[in-house]
Amino acid sequence: MGFDFLNVRGIDRWHVFNNEINARDTAPQYAYAVAQQITPRFGNRAAVLMENMRVTRFRDHEALECALADLLWKGGDGSGVLIGNAGCISHGKVTVYTIGKTLEEARATRDRLPPL
Repeated sequence: MGFDFLNVRGIDRWHVFNNEINARDTAPQYAYAVAQQITPRFGNRAAVLMENMRVTRFRDHEALECALADLLWKGGDGSGVLIGNAGCISHGKVTVYTIGKTLEEARATRDRLPPL
């Protein structure tokens, strides 16, 4: 399983896009794969929550990313969210991966998500 990310430099920040998830497995395996790829940045221990969410306020990835700008994972050892299945936003669905050093931190970040 692999995740393809695209980093695009904007005017005042980098934009991280999850382009593709190359997987043919069940939902827990997606979250596990994200955890495997990010845990080295957290000292080999991190928490990942994965949720498929209905999207009613946004119809494109850019608008959703702007709404989540303060929460997006920056690629380091801090908490944040990754957007998966971006191609499904226009169909009212998105997968949100919430990342934290601990399960409590990941949950606290998830609780900060605005209504989608």
